[in-house]
Amino acid sequence: KRNSMLIKGLKISSDHPVICIPIMEKEEKKVIDAVEKYIKSKARMIEWRIDQANFVNDPEIIKRTLARLKTICTKTVLIATVRTIDEGGSFDDGDEIRYAELLELVAGSGACDIIDVEYMKLRKMPGIFQTIRKNNSKVLISYHNFSETPDSKKAFDLLSDMQHTGADIVKLACMPHSEDDCLRIMSVTSDFRDKYPDTPVIAISMGNIGILSRIAGE
Repeated sequence: KRNSMLIKGLKISSDHPVICIPIMEKEEKKVIDAVEKYIKSKARMIEWRIDQANFVNDPEIIKRTLARLKTICTKTVLIATVRTIDEGGSFDDGDEIRYAELLELVAGSGACDIIDVEYMKLRKMPGIFQTIRKNNSKVLISYHNFSETPDSKKAFDLLSDMQHTGADIVKLACMPHSEDDCLRIMSVTSDFRDKYPDTPVIAISMGNIGILSRIAGE
């Protein structure tokens, strides 16, 4: 029997997949409107992709938006993600200092249940986990490879290395070039769950080839 974490009454574990709806809107009002719409449709988990907002470089508007989301996501799990260009997003963090500062701002809002931290940036942000947890948020550590799917050992080692950072949830997303790539990610995920039963894992294969991995998580 695997352990699982509860966030706002929602069970987060590798045995109980949760559908997460990404919010990719550009404008402040549209972000709020989209979140309200999905909450009305009984969404249990929403991810705000802050890097997509046209006010990503305006801390005051970000704080205001987070404060509003905090009031409306009382029963809905809210993930905050600042996806950098390096990992397929829109945020150009330059020397990585701006990325850390933005995550700290998000954490300080106390609005988010889970905050995404990119694994490849972690070495330059040694205190970020503590900052996030000070505000009772969970850490989701993520790695995205948009060019290929690593072999089984590399993929497993990546998940294992992310687990050993002490993050609460680990995420691996890779680009497949064949159905075998998709099946390999699913097999590696199964192996990871067997070795680390208490760490919720998100592991997906991207694109059309990878659809199976995204609907058969359970």
